[in-house]
Amino acid sequence: VNVWNCLFSKKTIFLRLFCCAIFGFFQGIILSPAINEAINIDPNIVRVAFIVTCLLFVSISFFAQVTNKRAWMYLGSIISMISMTMFLTFLFGFGLYYWTYIYMSLGLFMIYVFYDTQKIIWKVERYGIENCDYFWDAVGLYLDFVNIFIRILIIIMKSKERNGGSNGSAFGGAAKGLRSVKIDL
Repeated sequence: VNVWNCLFSKKTIFLRLFCCAIFGFFQGIILSPAINEAINIDPNIVRVAFIVTCLLFVSISFFAQVTNKRAWMYLGSIISMISMTMFLTFLFGFGLYYWTYIYMSLGLFMIYVFYDTQKIIWKVERYGIENCDYFWDAVGLYLDFVNIFIRILIIIMKSKERNGGSNGSAFGGAAKGLRSVKIDL
């Protein structure tokens, strides 16, 4: 119980920062096999996936910030319902194919970015910046970003494998990867 209180106490900023850094480090270790696989297919895939993820993340966050209406906070119940449906479908295998799952989870995590950004803004407006838990809010947005990145990386990798492997040029491979994303999405 004491460790739990330390992690959520506002007085232990350095411990919380250290825990976030350790979490990010282990997340990087977990993601490294997927990134290495993408680099083996084509070194530009990771760059293209990162750029597409950044563009999606920034545009969704910007839209969430300029939306004045906080009625989008009700997305939490919709997200829970979609997540539970996807989990049960995945668990019991009700014909949800792999690509359907990948695209649905990509859409779900894009909704999560919007919802988490709205939730952070709502908490700041309601309780003030000094009463918000910015470490755990940052971890939530980080997880949204990583999940979107992984789904886009998988989509580009599979598209590249279907289209015949790697393209030798640096810009040609990236441009071809972006074109295949437009076609596949």
